[in-house]
Amino acid sequence: MDRDQPDLAATRPVGRYHIDAKCTGFFKGFYQLSYQSSLRGRDHEGLWIIGFHRDTDMFETVWLDSFHRGGGIMFSRGKGEAQGFNVRGSYPAGEQTGTWRTHWKFSDDALTIQNYTVSPDDKEDKAWELLLSSRLPDSV
Repeated sequence: MDRDQPDLAATRPVGRYHIDAKCTGFFKGFYQLSYQSSLRGRDHEGLWIIGFHRDTDMFETVWLDSFHRGGGIMFSRGKGEAQGFNVRGSYPAGEQTGTWRTHWKFSDDALTIQNYTVSPDDKEDKAWELLLSSRLPDSV
């Protein structure tokens, strides 16, 4: 293996992911994505709650994650698009505030969640991506 290239097996999390639309009553219309995973021998778990605010015409998410969030809760919001939506949130980064963008993209048989850190001058770097699919990929 080339030392400049990461070991992909070591950077691909293994875990269980569950999307649930069971919210009822007052919370009807909200979706929940929960997960338990392991990356580089470190276990973590998280939860996203996703909803659409009819008054503001915006998607809103709440994200809790033991690996990325450090115990904090990130609230994000943003506009929809043809096959998904983009939301932005902020988080404490030392004495500054960091910005995070999450792109949710839906297709017939998959959900792709792409996450980006956003610099103060609005430059984005992909932090990680998750593909949830109802079928196995061509190559595993």
